Amino acid sequence: MLAALLDWAKENPLIEKVCLEVVADNTDAIRLYQKFGFVEEGVKKKAAKIDDGTYWDLILMARFVK
Repeated sequence: MLAALLDWAKENPLIEKVCLEVVADNTDAIRLYQKFGFVEEGVKKKAAKIDDGTYWDLILMARFVK
């Protein structure tokens, strides 16, 4: 599905960059995004709070398609 999204974005003349956020502990997803050419642009500290009161950091990632 990610490959299809990136192919679509490449063909769309208005889209230059695809951005995403991923939970910092989700190393499998981070590796997958890196395989598709995404790079880390920053970190949002304690950006998400879940039901048990735990906070999660989010990593900002992006890839230019143009």
